Amino acid sequence: MSHRNISQVGTVRRLTWDEIRKIRSDQWSRYAREQEARRRKEKRGQKLKAAARSRFIDIVAPILSRAEPTPFAFEGVLRAGIRSRLCLKGWEWGSADRAAEDVVLAALNRIGAVRPTWKQGQPEWTQDGVAVVERVRCVNCGAPLPDGHTKYCGPICRTNYTSKLYYLSTKREEAGLREVIDGLD
Repeated sequence: MSHRNISQVGTVRRLTWDEIRKIRSDQWSRYAREQEARRRKEKRGQKLKAAARSRFIDIVAPILSRAEPTPFAFEGVLRAGIRSRLCLKGWEWGSADRAAEDVVLAALNRIGAVRPTWKQGQPEWTQDGVAVVERVRCVNCGAPLPDGHTKYCGPICRTNYTSKLYYLSTKREEAGLREVIDGLD
């Protein structure tokens, strides 16, 4: 076909509804084949060799056992750290995530961690039959609590205390993650 100016082409031919349906059908068929191939490939996936898995668990278990307030405190950050290391080594995200989950769960099992119930995980939870102690002093500064306040004497104390807790937990998470990453290299 020779190169012609668009103005020389004339009228543009429109696709018929049958042609559009045929094109869409072909596109959906191709998409379905590609999805199926991806699923099959993901099912095969990559798996950690037994020695590497055992080494990862040996690194992660002590970190989880030192986590405060519970062994589950670093579960997410360690899983993300292991997953990112595996992805940097060329693993697909799904396979790396499954391997990281397996390592973290095995480490939690090794240290004997028992996941709390939903009720136990709520901030206001106390053991059944135990009376809740009413606070009379601010958690942050120790000043007497004004009427209507239950934990902090004011918004400044609340902000300072929560910021301090966030800083400490982030610092501990980073230390645990650094330890895992150093151990995985």
